Amino acid sequence: MKDIHTKFRHVYPSQTKSGDSCVAAFNHFLSHKDEVGAVYTDNSRELIAALVELGYRHQTSTEYVDSSKSFVEREIRHMLEGTRTNLVQSGLPLWYWPLAMQHFSLAVNATLQLNADDAPWKLRFDEDFPGQLIPFGAKILFWNNPKRADNSSGKMSPTANDCVCFWDITFNLVLHGRVSIL
Repeated sequence: MKDIHTKFRHVYPSQTKSGDSCVAAFNHFLSHKDEVGAVYTDNSRELIAALVELGYRHQTSTEYVDSSKSFVEREIRHMLEGTRTNLVQSGLPLWYWPLAMQHFSLAVNATLQLNADDAPWKLRFDEDFPGQLIPFGAKILFWNNPKRADNSSGKMSPTANDCVCFWDITFNLVLHGRVSIL
C-alpha cells in the first residue's frame, strides 16, 4: 500500500488471498483520522471485497492496458528490487522475503527522498523516524542478564547472544535467534 500524498508505503504479506486479510491491512495502514479519496487497485477480487466492506471509492485500471496502472507497477518493481537487495546483502534464505520487503518499505519511509523532499515518515507522522536504521539481517549481540539461569558456561561466558534483527509489521524491532524477551 502507498499513500500518494506522503509517499508512505508498507507491505502486508499474507498467506491467504482473502478479503479479510486485506481489510486487516487497510485498518493497520490507515488511522481513524485519514481521509481516503480513492483507492487504486489491480482489480483483484480480495481487494474489491475489502473496499466494498470498508466503503472506499475504488479507482480501477483498464484491463490489459499497462499504461493505466504504470504507477502501481513501478511501485511494485521498486519494492521487489529492494527486497532482493536486502536478501542478497543479508545472506538470509529466500523464506525471509516478507520481512525483507517490510524492512525495505520502512527504510524507504524513514529516509530522505532522492529529490530532497522530507522522508515519508515525517510527512505522515510529523516527526522524524524514532528508531535506529539497522541494515536488514544485521548480526547483532543481544545483551543477556548476567544473572540469567543459563550460566552453565562459567563465570567468564559472554553475556550476549548472537541474533539477527529486522523490523516487524508493527514497526517494532525483532531479534531472531536464541533470545527470550520477557
